[in-house]
Amino acid sequence: MAEQLRLRQIEVQMHFPADEVIVRGNAIQLEQVFINLLTNARDALASMPRKVITIACVVKVDVVELQVEDSGPGIPAGLEQRIFDPFFTTKEVGAGTGLGLSITYGMIKDHQGTIAVNTCPGEGARFLILLPGALEADQKLLPID
Repeated sequence: MAEQLRLRQIEVQMHFPADEVIVRGNAIQLEQVFINLLTNARDALASMPRKVITIACVVKVDVVELQVEDSGPGIPAGLEQRIFDPFFTTKEVGAGTGLGLSITYGMIKDHQGTIAVNTCPGEGARFLILLPGALEADQKLLPID
């Protein structure tokens, strides 16, 4: 997605720990989670003068905390509890299916994680994902680069 974001003049800021971060999971599903979040952030920034997406990772005792934040208009008040519902979308008719965040929610739950959104209209949206960390001896390792 880097090229799509660059072509739309969206700045991507990444903040990751110096050490490798490992979570248990299916690489394809977790990639889809981030594609969905980045696509939504990209679309939210379309008409914004300041276009920034921030991706951050913090490792806690047994949890990996990931944040995807954008500088877009935010989610309209009262809708933040519905955005993970299947077929719910704030996009114009024909611009979205309303399945991206629903699929994302299901995939994170399948990985024994949680996802939540913090938003304030006019101040962007911040998605927080918590995933169980993996021990290096674990057979199902997925490094996050």
